[in-house]
Amino acid sequence: MDTDGSASMSLLDHLEEFRMVIFRILICLIILILPALYFAQDAVDLLIKYGCPENVTLQYFSPLEPLWVRIRVAVVIAVIVAVPYIAWQLWGFIAPGLYKHEKMFLSRLAVASWILFLVGGFLGFKYIIPLVMKFSLAMGSDRLQPMIGIEAFSGMAGMTFIGFGVMAQCPVIIYLLIKTGIVEAATLKRQRPVVIVIILVLSAFLTPPDVVSQLIMGVPAYVLFEASLLLAGIGGKKKITEHIVGDPPEDNKTNDVTPEPVAAIDDCNKNEPESNRSYPEPRSSRRKLRYSGTGRRRRK
Repeated sequence: MDTDGSASMSLLDHLEEFRMVIFRILICLIILILPALYFAQDAVDLLIKYGCPENVTLQYFSPLEPLWVRIRVAVVIAVIVAVPYIAWQLWGFIAPGLYKHEKMFLSRLAVASWILFLVGGFLGFKYIIPLVMKFSLAMGSDRLQPMIGIEAFSGMAGMTFIGFGVMAQCPVIIYLLIKTGIVEAATLKRQRPVVIVIILVLSAFLTPPDVVSQLIMGVPAYVLFEASLLLAGIGGKKKITEHIVGDPPEDNKTNDVTPEPVAAIDDCNKNEPESNRSYPEPRSSRRKLRYSGTGRRRRK
């Protein structure tokens, strides 16, 4: 562990430092929201263009509904832009308590997690949102005309983006659980029915309330689960301690001293003079002598 003074900090000092990290992140988001409001309408237009069919016109049902939609979109844009700064602040808080190999491992894992989140969110935005909209419009009839509001549509789009981004974290989570030894790969393979139920439950919470959306998210999530098991199996049976903890510091290593071999008694006798050599006493001479009542000695 780094010894730059962080080891001597108390719990209150750590909490104070973490409070400053959160404060700087909030200041950054507030600063970025102002220019993000300027581009929010363009983002809403792109969302409608690529998420809705061409013959669909969205509605709004309250005077300030478009404004609230722009504010929400601006917050999302600010968070996406601020992710590198947020990660840098959090990493600066965590890194002093890690070994060098731990920093390398976790930094790679964080980069992979962020890439998977963006890829999952993009796939949800590119393919799932238009598919859900087409499915919704297909349920209309002469007596049932769809009137989709901009707030409901933007909320569904944001939930889909975040939901697919979260479900795309499955390979990272499974890999981390297996490498830390918390769960064995064989155990996860035996618990496939339980995993399927968990995926369906999460899909129900992270997608719009329809079966099609849940299946569209659940099937790729299960494929990612199987890919995670395969990736963990290819990585070998090494635990994360072998990857990130490595060898202990030099101060903590025990001095392995091999004891010198003890010479056998026969070898010692070879080096002794003939007069000093010790030989086992003959069995017959070890018999005890005792006196009889008549004063004679007899052998026992």
